[in-house]
Amino acid sequence: GPYATVTLSQVDANTVSVSVAPLPGFALHHQFGFNAPGDATVTVSTAGWSVANAGQVDGAGTFTWELKDGHPNYPPEAVNLGLGFTVSRAGGLSISDFTANSNGIHFAAQVYPRDGSPTGFAWTQPIPEPGSLALLGTGLLALGSALRRKLKI
Repeated sequence: GPYATVTLSQVDANTVSVSVAPLPGFALHHQFGFNAPGDATVTVSTAGWSVANAGQVDGAGTFTWELKDGHPNYPPEAVNLGLGFTVSRAGGLSISDFTANSNGIHFAAQVYPRDGSPTGFAWTQPIPEPGSLALLGTGLLALGSALRRKLKI
């Protein structure tokens, strides 16, 4: 990767707009998974895509919401060059309500290379917690200090 850009925009206190734009040479195909509150309403604006509620996106885990494009096979003409939808909830919705799944993944998609290569799945990489990064940094500093003392002898 990367294969696409996912952009979330706060429309109002109850609505978030989501745009998925594949990078040059790639397209979206058949599945897009994300987590947002289960009592939200998802409205797809891209022709051919529909809401499938909860779903498993191969290799990335299960998501609260899954969108499908209705083309289970891989002919190039069945490939979408982008995806747009809104998520809304009467009690309020913000960008922070889009959470990672149990694998730490926020978004996952089936990706189709436009050159006809085999299709595959791609997802956002989990971002380490700040505490994990601090622990890693402390360990690296200790290792560097020990190595420095060893080299001075």
